[in-house]
Amino acid sequence: MGKGVQLAKLIQFLVIVAAIAALLIVPAALAKEKRETLKELAQEKRVLVQEKTLEIREAVKDKVGERVGEKKENVREAAQERGEASKERVQEKRETLRAKVAAANSGKVKALDRARLKEIADLNPEQAEERLAKLKVVKADENFKVRPIAEAAKEARKQAFERLKEDEKTLKEGYKERLDSLKEVKERLRNCGNETQSDDCAKARTDAVERAKGAALKAVDRLVTHLQKLKEKLQSSENIPEAEAAERVAKIDSLLSEVDAIRQKISAATTKEEINAAVKELKDAVKKVKRASEAHSQGLLRAEINGVIHRADVAEKKLDCALDSLEASGTDTSAVDAKLAEFSSKMGSARKKLTTAKELLSSEDDAKIAEGKNMIREARDLVQEAHRLLEEIRKDIRDLGGKPCQEEQEIAVEENEAPETSASGETQTTT
Repeated sequence: MGKGVQLAKLIQFLVIVAAIAALLIVPAALAKEKRETLKELAQEKRVLVQEKTLEIREAVKDKVGERVGEKKENVREAAQERGEASKERVQEKRETLRAKVAAANSGKVKALDRARLKEIADLNPEQAEERLAKLKVVKADENFKVRPIAEAAKEARKQAFERLKEDEKTLKEGYKERLDSLKEVKERLRNCGNETQSDDCAKARTDAVERAKGAALKAVDRLVTHLQKLKEKLQSSENIPEAEAAERVAKIDSLLSEVDAIRQKISAATTKEEINAAVKELKDAVKKVKRASEAHSQGLLRAEINGVIHRADVAEKKLDCALDSLEASGTDTSAVDAKLAEFSSKMGSARKKLTTAKELLSSEDDAKIAEGKNMIREARDLVQEAHRLLEEIRKDIRDLGGKPCQEEQEIAVEENEAPETSASGETQTTT
C-alpha cells in the first residue's frame, strides 16, 4: 500500500512537471513562430519595396526618355523649321530682287552670297541697281585670287624680299658701329671746348661732319630698304586689287623719292648746320614712313582677310549646290541649311567691317586709325568663327551622304576686284 501511494505521488509529480514544461515550451514555440512570421513579413516587405523601387525607376526612366525624345524632336523640328524658313527666305529675296532690277542684272542676283543678297534685297530699286552695278560675276574655285601672279614672278619677288631682309640686317649692324664712331668724335669735340686753332680740334670737327654724314646715310639706306621690302610685299600680294596695289606702290615710290632727295642733301653737306638741317628732314621722313608702313601693313592684312572671304563665297556656293542635290533625292537638309545661312552672315559682317576699316585707315586721325585696326581684328575673328562653322557644315553634308560640288562657281565680286587673268595666264570669265 505504501508503494502504491508513492507511485501515485510520483505520477502526480510528473504530471505537474509536464504541465509546467508545457507552459514553458508553448510560449517559446509561439515566440519562434512569431519570429518566423515577422521574418517572412519583413522579406515580403523588402520584395515589395524592391518591386516598387524598380517600378518607380522604370517609370522615371520612361518619363525622362520620353522628355529627352520630345526635346530632341522639338530641336530637330525647330532646326528643320529654321532651315526651311531660311531656304524660303533666300528664294523669296532672289525673286524680290529680280523683280526690282533690270533683267541684265539677273545673273548678278544669282551669283550673290546669302548675306549680300539680304543686304541688297532690302534696298529700293534705284539703290539695288546702283549696288549691283559695282559688282561683277566671276567664275572661280576655292583658289580664287583677286590679282593672280604667275609662279615664276612670285618666286622672284620672294627671293628679292629675302635679299632685302639680309641687307636690312647688315645695315642695322653697321649702323650701330657708325653711331659708336660718332659718339667717339663728339667726345673729342667736347674736350676741345672753345679751342678753334688746334689742329686736333679742327680735325675732330671735320671728322664729326663726315661721321655724322656716314651715320645719316646709313639711316637713309635702312629707310630705303624698309620701303622696298614693303613694296615687294604689296607687289606680291594676290589679294589686293590691281588699282589699289598701283596706288599704294605709287605712294611708296613718292616716299622713296623724298628720302633720296634727303640723301643728296646729306651727301652735299659740308658743315654741321647743313648736316643738322638734313637730319631734321630725315627724322620727319622717318615719321611719314612709319605711318605709311602701318597703313600699308594693315591694308595687306585687310586684303588677305578679304581674299579669304572671296574663297568662302565659292565654298558657300559649292555647299549650296550639294544641298540642292541632297534635297532633290529627298534628304532633309534644313538643319545644315540654317548653319550655312549663319556662315554667310558671319562672312557678310566681316566684309562690312573691312570696308569700314579701309575708310578709317585712310584718315590722318590717330583715333580713327586705331578704330580701323580694331575693325580688322574683329573681321578676322568673325572669319575664324565662320571657318569653324564651315568645317561643321562639310561634315554634316558628308554624314547626309553628300559632298560639295567640284566645278567652278559664279560669285559676285566688287568691280575693281575682278581679276583679268588667272595664275596660269588665262583670262578668267567675268560678266
